[in-house]
Amino acid sequence: MKGADIIFCPSYTFTEAGFWRVRHCAHARAIENQVYFVHCPTVGEPGAPLPNGYGRASILSPCDSAWPANGIVAEAVMNEHTFITGTVDMDELYENRKKVRQPLSRIAIAEKICMQNMSHTKG
Repeated sequence: MKGADIIFCPSYTFTEAGFWRVRHCAHARAIENQVYFVHCPTVGEPGAPLPNGYGRASILSPCDSAWPANGIVAEAVMNEHTFITGTVDMDELYENRKKVRQPLSRIAIAEKICMQNMSHTKG
């Protein structure tokens, strides 16, 4: 996510479980990458042959001290046709990136484990 500060993610899920899967993954990306994440699900009844959409729009932030403890800047009511607004502070995001230790990426973790295993096998 090099260079991204805000990620917009449309989604169309048909069940509550599907909605939460996308929502939790979106929030994880906000935390891992220190970005704002705008989750924009399609809700309502589009009509046959499509099933009803399930969701709740939200603006998510990293769960750090600069933002609400739950990391939710704004969110809509579940399954309601609506718009949401929220204020995001880009300067706060940039400052927080300097203070927070970035988590290792999956690739970096795999490389670290690989190197450790290689050092144990050398004789």
